[in-house]
Amino acid sequence: MFVFAFAFILKSGISQQPVFVVRQHPQDASGYNYCIQPDQAKFMEEFRMEALEAIKKRRSVREYTGEPIPRADLEQIVDAGRLAASGSNLQPWEFIVVTKRTMIEKLKVAAVWMENAGAIIALVMDPASRWWVEDGAAAVENMLIASTALGYGSCWLEGYTLPREEEFKELLGIPKEKRLLTLVPIGVPVGWPSRDKKSLEEVLHWEKYDPTTKKR
Repeated sequence: MFVFAFAFILKSGISQQPVFVVRQHPQDASGYNYCIQPDQAKFMEEFRMEALEAIKKRRSVREYTGEPIPRADLEQIVDAGRLAASGSNLQPWEFIVVTKRTMIEKLKVAAVWMENAGAIIALVMDPASRWWVEDGAAAVENMLIASTALGYGSCWLEGYTLPREEEFKELLGIPKEKRLLTLVPIGVPVGWPSRDKKSLEEVLHWEKYDPTTKKR
């Protein structure tokens, strides 16, 4: 019997127990036959709402207070990245969590505003997978959403990372055959950006592309 349990624990007070448990019945040899434990249905609803709220709230945050981030929170953020979708389930990623100020000082040459981050996560990818860039992007997005859910600000730093990839790989001891996709600074935010996003009506098409869709 295949048992999948996943808990997305938020500071908002959701139970520390798994949010839901899904089982595949052994007699179902052809596909997935899921059942949800009835006494946990309400936790599924809470999970769904909290996840969507975190997605809607997420913004790129570049101002941090410098406060340290608890190790347990950083582990939850990386765990969210670890659980991302990947091509052929190869999971071609590893994560380096940097919290020492001396190393953060060296990495901030990519963007000086990182100096007050509580931590920087370096995403190390194995290019042996043909989908390593796409997989890495999925892992980063999971971490950005998890950071938001836990009350932290974060930012995708890819454009500033790649020009210094070899320099940072040496600093962090990353093997030559691996790739450093990006750095993800995380910290207690000084404030929360409120930049507008395109409306759903501006980007949504039904059945086929409609050039008359309202644009800004």
